[in-house]
Amino acid sequence: MCTDSIYTKIGTSTLVAVNPHKYVPTNSDSVMHKYAAEYRDTSAGKEVLPPHIFQLANHAYYHMRRTLQDQSVLLSGETGSGKLESRRLAIKALLELSVSSLGKKGSKLAAQVPASEFVLESFGNAWTLFNPNMSRFSKYTDLQFSDRGHLSGIKTLDYYLEKKPGCALPEERQHLHLLDKSVYRYLGSQSSIGTRLNTIREEDANKFDQLKVALKTIGLSKRHVAQTCQLVAAILHLGNLEFMVDRSRNEDAAVVRNIDILEIVADFLGVQLYALEAALSYKMKLLKKELCMVFLDPDGASDNRDDLAKTLYSLLFAWLNEHINQCLCRDDFATFIGLFDLPGPQNMSSRPNSLDHFCINFANERLHNWIQRRLFESHVDEYAAEGISRFVPTVPYFDNAECIRLLQNKPGGLIHIMDD
Repeated sequence: MCTDSIYTKIGTSTLVAVNPHKYVPTNSDSVMHKYAAEYRDTSAGKEVLPPHIFQLANHAYYHMRRTLQDQSVLLSGETGSGKLESRRLAIKALLELSVSSLGKKGSKLAAQVPASEFVLESFGNAWTLFNPNMSRFSKYTDLQFSDRGHLSGIKTLDYYLEKKPGCALPEERQHLHLLDKSVYRYLGSQSSIGTRLNTIREEDANKFDQLKVALKTIGLSKRHVAQTCQLVAAILHLGNLEFMVDRSRNEDAAVVRNIDILEIVADFLGVQLYALEAALSYKMKLLKKELCMVFLDPDGASDNRDDLAKTLYSLLFAWLNEHINQCLCRDDFATFIGLFDLPGPQNMSSRPNSLDHFCINFANERLHNWIQRRLFESHVDEYAAEGISRFVPTVPYFDNAECIRLLQNKPGGLIHIMDD
């Protein structure tokens, strides 16, 4: 149990985990069963196991059952710190406690919950030099339980999806999962990590097969699976469109250079070819209460193309998540355990940070501030009530409250100024 120990505790409800960047036996199913047995053992002399994410999840479940109050698990850390794996292990431990006695219904839920997680990861995560499975979106998940503690449903809300999974990729980013970057511009230019492609293609093919099984598990029909793949293909081909100025035309609008690719995209999207070209080459703007058509040059048409790709991908992701919620969410639950996972702070060295990155960084600052106050100040009032404040040493820490006020104050905060 002590080999490859990566966990320690702060107080009774805070766990610190170090990402080992490898498989460790302490996260195995057999260890999970030991922590489940510890939870079920109510004897006074039972063995107390060392800190673990399984133990934290079990404690959340125990307090939910004992107090009938909803619980939350917040995952905070730098990019690549292992939040996603901790989330997966916590869900696994909660499934072990809440579905094992449900028979056939429990087996179905036990398969659907990880399948839904795999689907969202496949469309929302990416491989990078720092993390082979980096989340590009935030998510809050409610695990819904009956009054007897049985898992009855699950609901996931997604936030801050990075809507440019392939547009303007920095060199340190390779590609979204399951996709071959050697063919499509959106999946990145050749770089130092391109040599890794040959070693991962077989793995990606296996993951694609797993994805199709997962989509079926969450209730998608064969037709919906095929349409999902078709839309992804349309987005990837869309990124290969190139534009030029046709001097033989009277208009200054850009035209598509590679019509064969445009035909593929139009066919996959089910739209007319020339209507799609016009939508990419022109933009409507409101000027003095009148709509005006603006001709776009090749650069402007390329930006228009990328905006369309981002919108299509965002809508696909939102549709998949909504389908999962319709399939697995229940209205008749008694309590829930919420899990909140936020990508780490973003600081792109190869290109400017976007508004999406600013929002993620701001959310990280607020979450970090809440956790700090919870750790260092939550017991101050209790100490004062007991009259022992002067005997308890103050722990110094960097308080980022001023940074948050600079951003969110009304009036005068940067966010308020941007809104105006």
